[in-house]
Amino acid sequence: MHSNLHSKPHKVLLFHQTRIYGEEVEMKVRPGDNITLYCDRSLTYGSLIVWIRNCSHENQPSLIIDFTKWELKIFQRFSSIYNRYSNSYDLHITNISVSDLGLYYCAELENKVNKDEKGIISISNVYYYGNRTTRLSMEVCVRCVFSSLHSCPLSVFSASVRLKLQVTHFLDTIFPI
Repeated sequence: MHSNLHSKPHKVLLFHQTRIYGEEVEMKVRPGDNITLYCDRSLTYGSLIVWIRNCSHENQPSLIIDFTKWELKIFQRFSSIYNRYSNSYDLHITNISVSDLGLYYCAELENKVNKDEKGIISISNVYYYGNRTTRLSMEVCVRCVFSSLHSCPLSVFSASVRLKLQVTHFLDTIFPI
C-alpha cells in the first residue's frame, strides 16, 4: 500500500535533527557481520531515501547516508537495496565495526523551493521520517574473556571483566590451588 501525502500526518524537520519516536528494534552485531536494515518510509515522486545514524559514541557526529554521494570513501561499506514491497531503499552494511554502532533510521528527503515576501528563492531540505529505528549494538565478545581486552570494543570491556572474574572464581572453586 502506498502512502498518500494528503491522507496521513507527516513529521517535517527543517534544518536540524531531533529524536524520532516509534518502533525501535535492537540488533546485536559482531565485528565483520553483514546486515540489512529495513526502511518503512515509502518514496514519493521527486524525493529520495537517506539513512541517518546517531551514534552513542561521545565525539562522533550524526551521519547522513545519502546514496547520491556514493563515491565518498565513508560510504564504501554501505549500499542501498530497493525494496519493492515498501517502495523504499533498505540499508546494507558490510564488515560491521564498532564505529557503525548507533541508532539508524531512514527518511524521505525532499528538496523544497521557497520564495519569501521579497521574491528571494531558496531551497531547503525537508525530511519525512519513518516510524522504525534500529539500534545496532555489539554482542558480548566471549573470546575477550580469555584474551587481551585491549583488542575488544570498549563497550564490551565491563561485561568481559565481570565474566572473566566469574569464570576465574568458578575455576578456583573446582580446581583449588
